[in-house]
Amino acid sequence: MRLGRPALICLGLGILVAGLQAGELWSLWSTPQPLRLHRGDLAPALRFRSTEGREQDLAGLRGSPVLVAFWASWCVPCRAELPELAKAVKEMNAEAGPTVHVLAINTADEPQDAAAVIRDPSYAGFVFGLDPDGKLAKAWGADALPTLVLVRPDGKIEEARVGYDRYTSYRLHSFVRAARPKSPA
Repeated sequence: MRLGRPALICLGLGILVAGLQAGELWSLWSTPQPLRLHRGDLAPALRFRSTEGREQDLAGLRGSPVLVAFWASWCVPCRAELPELAKAVKEMNAEAGPTVHVLAINTADEPQDAAAVIRDPSYAGFVFGLDPDGKLAKAWGADALPTLVLVRPDGKIEEARVGYDRYTSYRLHSFVRAARPKSPA
């Protein structure tokens, strides 16, 4: 079958438009955006049953820095961010100071699709929760994924953002350094 010149032009324009749309989507995914949660706000309540069957409550972690990560198995930037979080948290928890906790909430996803990530030994220190209907994410204003909220030891928001970029690890280290008590001089 031989395509005429008009068909080739239409095909080329279609491919161009598809490529531009993919580029726009990637820039949205890879550019952190602010959330409705603001620095200094008290973090909303967060209670859920972990995938290990234990009741979890953010309020019970006061005194330690907490990372609340909303993610899904189908979210490519989420899958890129989780290993960065794991690496950074492992490094930070090897240092002196309060333990950094990670509450990783799988949202808008099928539990069986999330299971492979949850079982990955790289995330052994994470507390995973399932939010298949998105109620927890909605309560936190996590309208897009990935969403990462850094909660200070006093229970207040330090930073809240949507999206993933290559500076995640740097931000986390800076946050934990600032959250740890200063040693007397």
